[in-house]
Amino acid sequence: MKHMLSSEPILVFLVPLRSAWSAKSWVTVCNLLERTLRSICNQTLPSFHVLIVCHDRPILSDQYNNTEYVEVDYPAPKQPISVSDGDLDKARKLWTGIQYAQKFANPYLMFMDADDCVSKNIVEFIAQQPQSNGWYISKGYQYREGSWLIQYRK
Repeated sequence: MKHMLSSEPILVFLVPLRSAWSAKSWVTVCNLLERTLRSICNQTLPSFHVLIVCHDRPILSDQYNNTEYVEVDYPAPKQPISVSDGDLDKARKLWTGIQYAQKFANPYLMFMDADDCVSKNIVEFIAQQPQSNGWYISKGYQYREGSWLIQYRK
């Protein structure tokens, strides 16, 4: 069995955050991350942890429970950022987060971009299925900040 409810997280959310240096607008990056953190931290069960892997600590208007910053010290991609440089930076941050998450007792990992939102029931859903090896989310909604349109994606 993977987990029973305990002080160890059932689920660790890994969020790679682009650097202030590579962002067109650091304020926008921080605002989107804050929306993501509100989404994650609204879970019906508190058995989760958030790892934000970053070059620069974001400027946030609130403190978020179960959230930790893992700062990296390798060079950040510079503007204009190419797709391959951005993908490499994200992959390195995810790898760093995976390595860091090993300090927990076998949690499930969920990769999230800093502009994603998640159901408040996901940790509870996972807690109810401790024998599962993992899940694949095959549908959801796509929304661009500031748009009036929300698109259902299969």
